[in-house]
Amino acid sequence: MELLETLQEICNGTNWEPEHEDGNTYGFRWTGGDYDGYIILSGDTISDLEDDAYVAYENFDVDEETALWIGEDGHGKNGAPYRIRDILEEFENYEKDLENLWDNLRRARQREEGMAQW
Repeated sequence: MELLETLQEICNGTNWEPEHEDGNTYGFRWTGGDYDGYIILSGDTISDLEDDAYVAYENFDVDEETALWIGEDGHGKNGAPYRIRDILEEFENYEKDLENLWDNLRRARQREEGMAQW
């Protein structure tokens, strides 16, 4: 099975839509909310992509991202929800989905290695 097909299987039923960028680069569009989330993972194997997904998850800062979308008036800006709570919840959901993507890639790698059932 081609890697993109494997990624589509892994992401089936999640808030991620994988696509092949070029070479060994894959983009993942987040569809779980209004935020236009998109991450790029690189690698030739599920293990490589798992490592990149872990880094993306670990480096994502909910508070920092939320602060970027709050205007001077204390409400959402640039199309973000008006209420800070709504912005925060959106980014908490995004972070949880990043964790789930990483976990799904981890489980797929383990399955490839014969260590776990899918």
